[in-house]
Amino acid sequence: MLKYLINETTSKAAFSSHSHNALKGTTITETETESKQAKINQTRYNNALTWDKETALKRMRGKQERLRILIDKFLNDMPERIEKIEASNVSHDLEEIAHISHIVKGVAGNLGAFKLMQLADEIEQAARSESEDLDEFIIPLAPAFLEVSKVLREYRLQ
Repeated sequence: MLKYLINETTSKAAFSSHSHNALKGTTITETETESKQAKINQTRYNNALTWDKETALKRMRGKQERLRILIDKFLNDMPERIEKIEASNVSHDLEEIAHISHIVKGVAGNLGAFKLMQLADEIEQAARSESEDLDEFIIPLAPAFLEVSKVLREYRLQ
């Protein structure tokens, strides 16, 4: 199924620039700031809804057969997209990560898969900003897809 592609031989260079926090008199690196933002985003992701059936049906104007077609396409196409994001992360192709993440975000949003949509949005933003914390968002991508795909497969059986 989906593989996690991890490039352990590549080390990330730490940011050399620092911003001074005059109020507390401490120095905070940009990497620490990004890490804190990543944790905030992860909390939002964890609180997002896996699948909102009503939203999905509303987008399909109540037509369950249309929704089933969209679900089938999603279940067939999404594994390849996630694998491309993981492979692009290994090769450090941030432009490709941002592009595919944008597609995943849109498809997931149309389907009401808000947890996956939120995660894809965070990956897209992290790739566009060349974040050092990109792995923190990409690692949970495959499990998020598997979670929503399980729910969608159960819906298909109804």
